[in-house]
Amino acid sequence: MLLGALALGLAPAASSYAATYTVCASDCNYPTIQAAIAAASSGDIISIEAGTYYESGIDVNQNLTIQGQGATSTIVDGGGNGIVFTIEANYTVTIQGLTIQNGFSDNDGGGIYNNGGKLTLSQITLSGNIAIGLGGGIANYGGTLTLSQSTLSGNSATGGGGIFNYGTATIINSTFSDDSASSSNGIGGAIYNVGTITLSDSTIAGNAATYGGGIADDFGGTATVKNSIVANSSGGGGDCYGTVTALGVNLDTDGSCGTSNFTKVTSAQLDLGALALNAPGATETMALQSGSVAIDAADCTDVAGNPVTTDQRGVTRPDNGESKCDIGAYEFVDTNTQFASFTGKLEVAVAPGVFELDSSFTLGAGSTGVNPVTEAVTLQIGPYSVTIPAGSFNQQEQGAYVFEGVINNVSLQLRIDSVGGGSYTLQAEGHGATLTGISNPVTVTLTIGNNTGSAQINAEIG
Repeated sequence: MLLGALALGLAPAASSYAATYTVCASDCNYPTIQAAIAAASSGDIISIEAGTYYESGIDVNQNLTIQGQGATSTIVDGGGNGIVFTIEANYTVTIQGLTIQNGFSDNDGGGIYNNGGKLTLSQITLSGNIAIGLGGGIANYGGTLTLSQSTLSGNSATGGGGIFNYGTATIINSTFSDDSASSSNGIGGAIYNVGTITLSDSTIAGNAATYGGGIADDFGGTATVKNSIVANSSGGGGDCYGTVTALGVNLDTDGSCGTSNFTKVTSAQLDLGALALNAPGATETMALQSGSVAIDAADCTDVAGNPVTTDQRGVTRPDNGESKCDIGAYEFVDTNTQFASFTGKLEVAVAPGVFELDSSFTLGAGSTGVNPVTEAVTLQIGPYSVTIPAGSFNQQEQGAYVFEGVINNVSLQLRIDSVGGGSYTLQAEGHGATLTGISNPVTVTLTIGNNTGSAQINAEIG
């Protein structure tokens, strides 16, 4: 009896692990995604090999991870025959690394219908999905949706061409382009929210609706946006509709998103590239062009205050040891030429937010020169940073480049003079800047076009 008891005590416990079920055209566990889901148990993994799978009506009714081999390699095509994925209530589901396209619903949710599940999407492309009702790409009804490093493009619905949210949604590092609310009363070309949604470090551009081409918030919903772009909407509905709460630094192109933490800029100042697969990304993005006002303009945290360390493509934020991140889903990687020298004298009065900088710099070897009239100029003094967009400086008869104006409620005067031999002086003065917490030595950085330099200056701080 004692030996028997010992034997029982030493017997290994039954193991619990996630099984992986593969899907491919041949020589895999299953030829269809639905068949693999039916065979799987809670917590298992469905691995879909590269290829195009013409399948709709996929019902996910247990806790699963569904993963492809990348959005350009693994494509699930609904063929216009039905909703591609339906997530049933109370299940936790992750879908990553694939494209969901050509779904169709005669009601809501053309690509994905989340019926009260906890759904996480990463490195996903949703394209060409249609809903006659709401949520061409995704309809989130009573569920929790997390979307990251993903692209929604060319989706359409009566409301929420990209996403309709009637639950809780968190979006970060994602791009919406060419989504539309297509009816005469269409609302929310990219996003239609009547629940709670937060959006961080994302780009919403070139979408269309009668009301809110970019974001529409209605029926008591709560929409919070941080460090994002909502721009270039068509259809007459403006970039935003309803109340959008903005944190950090955000940009729109028509002023419809409000004036608190949103800045209206021109499309030329924003300077977004076309939707494309920009390396090293797995999903398409809209690249910031050199000189865009979105470059080096925001802090590097999301709505919840968590650090944001990469962009949609996986590129490190901020770029090249800079202290500021770019606005939107794309981080511009500088190929700057360093100044041969940069020195200056700085005086700061913290309480009124006044600074006076008297500095000089010499262009580095290989520089093709600077032209503040045609290039953006960025000046950072400790915690304060400002970008003067290309075209803002005037060149005077004596050759000096001069800017005088107000940016983000800070009154600014800057003058750049050539002293020959690739050397320049810069005089800058600002009133109303946020300089709280500044201490010596103060890091001062100047960037003109692709020429840049930094100096550690012991300032007079008062």
